[in-house]
Amino acid sequence: MTTTANSRVASVFDYAGHEIRLEVSMFSGREWLYLDDQLLEKKRNLTSFRSKFQFVLDGQPAEIRLQSKGIAGALLTGHYGVELYVSDELVDSDEFNYSQLMVKDPKKRKGGLLFLAGCMAAGFVFGMAVAVFFQH
Repeated sequence: MTTTANSRVASVFDYAGHEIRLEVSMFSGREWLYLDDQLLEKKRNLTSFRSKFQFVLDGQPAEIRLQSKGIAGALLTGHYGVELYVSDELVDSDEFNYSQLMVKDPKKRKGGLLFLAGCMAAGFVFGMAVAVFFQH
């Protein structure tokens, strides 16, 4: 099951009476893993198209794997898969397409476009500064 809140996408798994939730923000690169609404781990992931979260669930090793569906899928569409493993056995999975989820909400679409415009403006200013610096 995939839901959105602000700029976050959440994959929620119900397993053995527990709720396991992975929240991801593609804008900031932050990821949060919750077990029964208790934060287990948070990290920032800006350079990789995959993450692993390892934890213990009822005395058994468990792992959440987040990974892009191909390099082009992550860069162009934000297509990701999330898998839950318990004792090295795949027990559940989820997929989401981040860009399609954001386009459905006008506020998120506007925020995404403003973020993109800001990045483009910053790149222009940086490029001009480098050009001026190397001319002199």
